[in-house]
Amino acid sequence: AIRCQELESAIKAWHQDKDKYSSQLWNAFCKAIQDEAYIIVPVIIPDTFKNNFSPENAKPGDVITLEDELHISFQHLSEPDGRYWYAAFTSRQEFERGENSDTVAYLMKGIMEIVLEDENSIGLVINPWGENISLDKDLLKNLLGNTRPLSQDEKDLDAGVDAYRHGDYATAYHHYQQAADAGNVPAMS
Repeated sequence: AIRCQELESAIKAWHQDKDKYSSQLWNAFCKAIQDEAYIIVPVIIPDTFKNNFSPENAKPGDVITLEDELHISFQHLSEPDGRYWYAAFTSRQEFERGENSDTVAYLMKGIMEIVLEDENSIGLVINPWGENISLDKDLLKNLLGNTRPLSQDEKDLDAGVDAYRHGDYATAYHHYQQAADAGNVPAMS
């Protein structure tokens, strides 16, 4: 299973400098979706399953047959208005910062789709107990609809905008010029 170490690193870098690392974070999310990376999701597993399953006796490759349907619920971070955020974690270490619960490994894209389908959800919080990022439904739709990483000219254009915002006009010009030389139309105007 593909893990989310690159995404975890990108979130930490983004917390250090949001302007500088936004495109790196976007690319890490896109890569996690494209590579079918798994993320850890806290769940509530019914006691009837827990009472009939003994993980210490299970071996890799064992098949578990259930007599009844198993309804697993996702744990949420509730808001006062009754709406909620889904939670997910990039690593076991990030998960263990909070209270213990059952978890499942879920495809990044799959949990994003579930969040979008849930009319009471606000979005998805990655690593809520540490350096986290909250993705509302609009951002999730954007990520799922446009999962290609930014090209170098798009990164240059973003870097030019960031430099301009900080008053570093020489650096902004340099990045705009590189983006324009690569054929990025907005950078040419």
